[in-house]
Amino acid sequence: MNLAPVFLPVLGDRVQLQQVLINLVMNGLEAMAGLEDRPRELVIRSRPPEGDRVLVAVEDAGVGSTPTA
Repeated sequence: MNLAPVFLPVLGDRVQLQQVLINLVMNGLEAMAGLEDRPRELVIRSRPPEGDRVLVAVEDAGVGSTPTA
């Protein structure tokens, strides 16, 4: 985890925000389930607030999806 040193309150439904983060983490874990050619790595990061916005990112080492035209 690479989290911002400052935590401020976020306006929103706590349960729904938790569910979104859990879904992103679970999707990342599933995307890496078949990896054998590189380490499985899941990174959760946040940035300090900018105005009234907070950035939280979940990144995995999975293969990703094929872009569609």
